[in-house]
Amino acid sequence: MNYTNGEWKPYKTATGWSVYADGDEVSEVYSCHTGLAEANAQLIASAPDLYEACKELEPYFTWLEENKLIRITSLFKQALAKAEGK
Repeated sequence: MNYTNGEWKPYKTATGWSVYADGDEVSEVYSCHTGLAEANAQLIASAPDLYEACKELEPYFTWLEENKLIRITSLFKQALAKAEGK
């Protein structure tokens, strides 16, 4: 899985929020609702960290399934699949 390198950080702009990584704009975030653009930018900026955390847990999915923690496993698998565009 490849994505823009560097730490993703949200920045306030004149028209909303943007997320940058190593000088590259990853996303522009707009919202009509006060505070939502910033919250969404924070969430987008956390995406690489959340993805890496899920990948680290992937080897434990079998154990989780064997111990009847299927809901947790399902959530992680769905999140990884979505992040990987599947």
